Amino acid sequence: MRIPALLLSLALPLLARDPLHLVLDRGLPVSNLNNASGDSHRSNVRWSSEENGFTGDDFRFGAPGERWVIDRIRTWAVPGNSVGDPASLGDYFAEVKLYFGRGEESLKPIFQGKLDAETKALRVTEATREGAPLYDDFGKFFRIWQLDFNNLDLAVEGGALYRFGVQGAGRLAPGGKQTYPWFNHGSNADLGEAGRDAADGRLLMFDAAGEHAETLDPSVRFWNKASDLNVQVFAHLAVDVALDGASATLLGSEVFDTGSLDVTTLRFGRQIPAGYKLADVNGDGRLDLTVQFPGALNGCLTGRRLDGVPFAGCRK
Repeated sequence: MRIPALLLSLALPLLARDPLHLVLDRGLPVSNLNNASGDSHRSNVRWSSEENGFTGDDFRFGAPGERWVIDRIRTWAVPGNSVGDPASLGDYFAEVKLYFGRGEESLKPIFQGKLDAETKALRVTEATREGAPLYDDFGKFFRIWQLDFNNLDLAVEGGALYRFGVQGAGRLAPGGKQTYPWFNHGSNADLGEAGRDAADGRLLMFDAAGEHAETLDPSVRFWNKASDLNVQVFAHLAVDVALDGASATLLGSEVFDTGSLDVTTLRFGRQIPAGYKLADVNGDGRLDLTVQFPGALNGCLTGRRLDGVPFAGCRK
């Protein structure tokens, strides 16, 4: 017997009760840092655009058929130059943009925010204060700044290629003729000995309109080895749920095994389940998990798989 169902949509809101889950790790390098490592072994580097465009890169995560929602994208910047090293990122830059797009599409700014005040959507911290070494630029040592772009709610497909870029709007430098250039932190994945997810050793150059201008091989131009931009992505799985009164059914699929869920983590809003039942409720030959709750169902059904990956199903 089928349960009368109200099909819920993809889980676009953030999982407020759960810590964010790291799905792609290409974070800061931890080995062979700075000039002390030697020119052939140095792993860390910073990248800027030559014209009015910006430097970007790409990544993919998850399995084909899965639906994910990106909650946060984290990148790093190194703004110091011959003039000095700013005490805050906002000293040199008025605002910053995060660009994003799928595959061969042009990139669009999905976030634009000022750097003179912290908001929930953008958190800027000094990575070097948290233990990362200073960046060595020909004998001058500069701070590294971490940018957390939060509350993104980006619906993406598992296994698909996505491209991104970060660019700050520089303030006028002393003399009033030029603005401060923006530098994104990058590294050689092999020498850096940190996360190397989806690293391919190439950079993507975009014009000011977000159109792809060039794919750069740093081992051929501007450097002597491969490099990617450092990035971390935090996301959760989006799932389909069927409602019937005070019960919610998680629908199994080829990419979502209801037998692999940690039922102790299930919640609907703040409600704790009163009972569970595994059965094929929609006749597709796969087990679905029906969860009984004590009260009316408002909000999102959230939980985690046994491997710790969070998921959510929410009303539109």
